[in-house]
Amino acid sequence: MRNLPDTMRTRLAAGVSTFCRCWEIARRDGTTLGLTDHDTALEFGGTRYHADAGIRLSAVEARVGMTAHGLEAEGVIGSPHLTAKDLGKGLYDRARVTIWLVDWQAPENRVQLMTGRFSEVRLQGQRFQASLHAAGQDFDKPAGRLYQSSCDSELGDARCRVALDDPAFRLETSLERAEGETLYIPPSDHAENWFKDGRVMLADGRRIAIRGDHREETGRRIDLWRTHPAELEVGAPLVIIAGCDKRFSTCRDKFSNSVNFGGFPNLPTEAALLGIRSA
Repeated sequence: MRNLPDTMRTRLAAGVSTFCRCWEIARRDGTTLGLTDHDTALEFGGTRYHADAGIRLSAVEARVGMTAHGLEAEGVIGSPHLTAKDLGKGLYDRARVTIWLVDWQAPENRVQLMTGRFSEVRLQGQRFQASLHAAGQDFDKPAGRLYQSSCDSELGDARCRVALDDPAFRLETSLERAEGETLYIPPSDHAENWFKDGRVMLADGRRIAIRGDHREETGRRIDLWRTHPAELEVGAPLVIIAGCDKRFSTCRDKFSNSVNFGGFPNLPTEAALLGIRSA
């Protein structure tokens, strides 16, 4: 149960609708952004909260415990404060979010509703969506290693150690044309689907996941998981990073990196554990 200032209690009891919500978003690069669903900007605590936020939150389902469940943030790209460029670069992934209920006539009358972090922001055309995890949910995370047959490292990280600047795993190229979820680039000697499950790196730092990679007679076709950015122009420089499906055979044969494989390929299968024999 939250302790509300007496003035807020009085206004709420009277049914006066002078309340709005404010979101303080602290990105991992140190930038702090304030947004509000009120029609004019507010300022308190040293942060200016911009109106016309372009973001809304679903209702919070409160439960006993340290977490809040069922909270989603979504909105339409077009706000001058939330740009497709920044969202695409991942600047709001894992950003810390504080939500306030504020009396816009007297912002000193406010109460903190919750604090937490965004999940990875998902882009779908001109819309974005992210789950908001309450701060207490960090205590629900499993500690230690997960015993599974597939690798739990990220390609190129400190545990994986694959050198992604190696030309075998990195293709510097340019865009020939783009159609919806498909990019067309000049031909390369890399094998079919070499870049499947990899990513396209744009010049401004944005990254786009690759669904498929195909060699064609006149070039190479890169299929994405979402529509390409509208501002991506013919001739734009691209860096294509090889993909990894987390299997031991891929780590061994494609990357020659079996010594650093982050999984347990010799774990018995589910069928073996259940004693199921093949016909």
